[in-house]
Amino acid sequence: MSQVTTSERSPRAEAAVKSILLELSGFNLDELDKSVTFLELGFDSLFLIQFSQVLKKKLNLKVSFRQLIEEIGNSAGSSTMWPKGG
Repeated sequence: MSQVTTSERSPRAEAAVKSILLELSGFNLDELDKSVTFLELGFDSLFLIQFSQVLKKKLNLKVSFRQLIEEIGNSAGSSTMWPKGG
């Protein structure tokens, strides 16, 4: 099994997150400003909790609601969801 390097992870992470957000919300994030926060897009707490659960199920990423709001904030921060190293 090959490991994904940090340089490869960022575009892959962003693409995976965009795909999940498109599936859940109907928003194509390529058409939106990446600096717009999840809350500014109208994603409420219930939606973000569901998003967090799908990230865990589909990508094996444990991301809390608090992280989505305080640390990640928007689709541009999606690459920070992946564990360091590798």
